[in-house]
Amino acid sequence: MPRARGLTVAGALLVMWSTATGHVTPPISGSVLNSSSHASGASRQGLNASGVAVSGSLAFLATRATGLQILDVADPGRPQRLGLLMTRGEAVQVLARGRYAYLADLMSLVVVDAADPRRPRVVAEIRTTGHPLALAASAEHLYLADLDALHVLDLVDPARPREVGSCALASPVHAVARDGGRVYLADESGLQVVEVNQSGAPRPRGRVELPGHIAGMAARDGLVFVASGTAGLLVVDVRDPDDPYLAGGTGAGGMMNDVRLAGARALVAGGDDGLLLLDISRPTRPVLAATIPLPGHARALEVAGGRAYVAPLGTGLRVVSLPPAPLS
Repeated sequence: MPRARGLTVAGALLVMWSTATGHVTPPISGSVLNSSSHASGASRQGLNASGVAVSGSLAFLATRATGLQILDVADPGRPQRLGLLMTRGEAVQVLARGRYAYLADLMSLVVVDAADPRRPRVVAEIRTTGHPLALAASAEHLYLADLDALHVLDLVDPARPREVGSCALASPVHAVARDGGRVYLADESGLQVVEVNQSGAPRPRGRVELPGHIAGMAARDGLVFVASGTAGLLVVDVRDPDDPYLAGGTGAGGMMNDVRLAGARALVAGGDDGLLLLDISRPTRPVLAATIPLPGHARALEVAGGRAYVAPLGTGLRVVSLPPAPLS
């Protein structure tokens, strides 16, 4: 039997980090123990969240029919719901910058001021020609993809983003990622590279066809890591923006719904398998290093301050303290 290490009391589940296998044992019902790679807290508020964002001690959940939920995660072992904001459409994705949350709700881009998180208020609604589906951001710009176009908005006034550029899309976008002056759009069949200049004007560049159903992406250093459903985690080389190509990946771990990067690791919302940690020290050859089981179907995540904030379907928010690297 593999040995476990580092059990401490802090939250919702007992999980055991195995030094022999790199696997985490399933949670024991009713326990409040965790370890150096553990689910340290849970909130059952905001069921069926499809997006999660973190700013300081606040977590924001896009919960489709129930709008935007705001949770206090200052104590990661006990997330507490602070506020709720219903929107006209279905809240499908959220980003957070300081006191503001930006919500794509299929009808508009909704800008929410959460200075008082118990009483969040809408300060702007921006309609587009299509249905807002996916978001990414830099310090200066917000990138919004709808059914018809990529819209670039400046954040000079974060309460009132202003559109400064757009380009037409051939098909609906499922995910958006940004790295430097480029934006990457995932649609039904592949990945499109878009160059965005300092003024915010977008210009389409190269494209690569990819397998699977792309649900999430993260980009860094000329590579895009693509969570492509049952096709696994794909790695696309985009150093030549006019000629992107599939450079590697892994099918280990089953379903892959969303991905974030943290040092030499990729963290993946792995559906029924929970949270997957992959070693990307050799970026084009990711290796599954650990699996952290979670209740529900892990669909979306965010990483901040050494923790992963995971939104599984049907079970609200799970806060997972990450083990120190390396994982072995």
